[in-house]
Amino acid sequence: NIILAGVSAGAICWFEEGVSASVPGQISFLNGLGFLPGICCPHYDTDLTRKNTVQARIKKDITKTYYLIDDNVLVHFQEGSFVRAISSSSDKKAIIVNNGIASALQVSAMPKSSGFSQCRPGSLKF
Repeated sequence: NIILAGVSAGAICWFEEGVSASVPGQISFLNGLGFLPGICCPHYDTDLTRKNTVQARIKKDITKTYYLIDDNVLVHFQEGSFVRAISSSSDKKAIIVNNGIASALQVSAMPKSSGFSQCRPGSLKF
């Protein structure tokens, strides 16, 4: 098995497209590697400009599949298909939009035995 993982830009790169704020003051849609179908939008709950930009794009192009992912949510794909969403926070969401119709993905609690249930950015030391 091969595991591909990433946060923010490291997540969007695996999709066909990703929503990025890599240019200061500008939200853009970047081409990804295409290993996963659709468009990935991380930070959906914390970046209002990104959220508004992707919502406007969805209204213009309902033919695409969009994954709208809150901070601290992991989305798991296998063989190119969505399997599950997991979070260390109970109030987080992940949304899939197909043909302009949004559906909440069930977000499960991260298992305590994983050792990562209380991890926050910058909290891991190597």
